[in-house]
Amino acid sequence: MPIPRPNPWKNVPYVGPLIDDIQNSLDPGQAVQLADVVMLDVLSARPAAGTEGRLFYASDAQSFWRDNGATWDELVPKPPIALIVALGG
Repeated sequence: MPIPRPNPWKNVPYVGPLIDDIQNSLDPGQAVQLADVVMLDVLSARPAAGTEGRLFYASDAQSFWRDNGATWDELVPKPPIALIVALGG
């Protein structure tokens, strides 16, 4: 007969109402779409820098770039091939 293990969650408070309050207070007009943050195209079609935090995947060069608000910085080392394949590169 197996020995019953104690429930590790029995003393953790339920936070569902807190999460509900946070979700209800979010403004849908300020929602950010993934396409606004991560873009995919050829390197020559990369937009001008100016929105800090955006990511750009250059499918022709197979490289990732991050917008620092003034310029694009190439991310090195390159990410795993699985991520590149998932993005269609």
